[in-house]
Amino acid sequence: MPDEELFDTDMNTVTIGWPFGDSGNKRATLKGRCQNCWASLIAKSNKNHKYRQITCRSCGETVTGKDAEDEWERMLKEQLDNAVILSSSITLAQRSTNPGPFIWKIFPPIDRESSELFLKRIRTAAQVKQRHGKLGRGQFPLGAPGLLMRQAGLLVEGLRSCFKNPNGL
Repeated sequence: MPDEELFDTDMNTVTIGWPFGDSGNKRATLKGRCQNCWASLIAKSNKNHKYRQITCRSCGETVTGKDAEDEWERMLKEQLDNAVILSSSITLAQRSTNPGPFIWKIFPPIDRESSELFLKRIRTAAQVKQRHGKLGRGQFPLGAPGLLMRQAGLLVEGLRSCFKNPNGL
């Protein structure tokens, strides 16, 4: 394997059509995700399109060689099963009960409102007076929700590290 040339595949930009049903010209987006941390994946394949390595961009979970080929095939089967379920409302009799370390997350195409309607809805919501005693988005300065989420994440990570190493307190 060290002598063969490998090609990177970003597993966060794949789009597919639907195998069944009429979805017009809409295409779904597939995003390769790590089961452990939900981060995106990068894969390496050879010139014969055989996958030799799949790696999580965040936690570094990696499968190589034959395991990478098998994981790729399992992910493709899972993707097809999910596409069939989404596009035709068929319930499959057999589903994979032994998921691997990686998955394909399917983001189906959905109709979205136009940017003008979105901005109109935001302006209307901003003009509505908040009821007294109710906590709403108007009570937080810009950026505060993100700061609160970051603080909560740090608290959770601190607690997790305490439980992983109970003598560390």
